[in-house]
Amino acid sequence: MSTLEKEVRKTLNLKKADYRDVLSDLYIIEDALKTSETVIPDAFKVQFYNHLIALIRRIQNNECVDIGADALDSEISSRLPQAKEILDPLLAKYNVINSESEIKLMAIYLSLTAQ
Repeated sequence: MSTLEKEVRKTLNLKKADYRDVLSDLYIIEDALKTSETVIPDAFKVQFYNHLIALIRRIQNNECVDIGADALDSEISSRLPQAKEILDPLLAKYNVINSESEIKLMAIYLSLTAQ
């Protein structure tokens, strides 16, 4: 287990079994981040993974959030294609169709880490 994985588990107080449930999905997202050459600064990694774990659990349970589109579109529009590309494999894995808000949330996470 990597240092980051240990830090995330400790910070989020996750049991080993709970973390194992999302680990393969985290790897899907990590691979997509690497492919898109997105680097998450160390200072944001634990918080970023916290959001990802919550997002993964919502997708696994097909309980995607539904947020208003207009308020966020201008802020995150440049990150939407990347967010969609990153989440598409995970959404397909769990056969989730209505995922627009989750994609927007991922775009927000990406925008925050780029600042």
